[in-house]
Amino acid sequence: MLARIVCHLSVEQHEPSRASSRSAFFGLMASTPHQELVATMNWIKRLISKLNLSGPCETVADQIAISQASFSQCGEDRIMAFIADTLQINAVTYLDIGGYDPISLSNTYLFYRRGCHGVCVEPNPPKANAFKVTRPRDKLVQAGVGASSASAAKFYVMDQDYLCTFDAEEAQRMCTNEGHRVIAEIELPVLTISQIIKENCKLGGPDLVTIDVEGLDLDILKSFDFSLQRPAIFCVETLTYSMKGEGVKNHEIISLMESNGYFHYADTYINSIFVDTNRWLAALQK
Repeated sequence: MLARIVCHLSVEQHEPSRASSRSAFFGLMASTPHQELVATMNWIKRLISKLNLSGPCETVADQIAISQASFSQCGEDRIMAFIADTLQINAVTYLDIGGYDPISLSNTYLFYRRGCHGVCVEPNPPKANAFKVTRPRDKLVQAGVGASSASAAKFYVMDQDYLCTFDAEEAQRMCTNEGHRVIAEIELPVLTISQIIKENCKLGGPDLVTIDVEGLDLDILKSFDFSLQRPAIFCVETLTYSMKGEGVKNHEIISLMESNGYFHYADTYINSIFVDTNRWLAALQK
């Protein structure tokens, strides 16, 4: 892929009037997966710097990288950004439960890049440290989240760190059905979502809540008091993990959200995005 891009850039550098080359270049970019695109753009920038090239190449690369930016698993951050813009939420505050990584597969890093801030909850020590280093504006809570609080609960560290969980049954299922392994068990505190919001979020709570906790998503939502806090947007994992393509959709989560005044705005198969119905209708009437 790099060879093809360098070829297009070379033509653009020496024959800038060649519109067909430019169209082919943008077509190649549009068909390239995001992570590969970012890596390629970084490589191009280093090449341009070393060769001391002048012209529009670096600007084009920057514009493409920015316009294509999505860090979520399936573009959920871009969907939520559109919702926030529609609701005229200019500085989104977020609560990211089960953040996993400050950048990769993150539902909130796009907002952080835009100057927003929030609270990230990540119990896994190495990943929690990564949040501290990479996202200093955010407040980190290194704990688990559950239906009830506990001073210490068993946290199962899986061979794939994005599968770590406090749910013993889910850990066992991933070992038995999916071929994974528990490589460590550590004791960590568990807080309720209400505790976290009360102690760490601004008055009124966050604008956006994203939940990905490998098996405990429904329990956490059941414990949430929707009469006290009304985040505008929720993004919740509603598909059980399966390497074999046998994941099961949790329709109970969808029903719970709808019964509490949220409508099912979008679904990426893995995650479901919900919006406060009254806020959405009010925004459309403006």
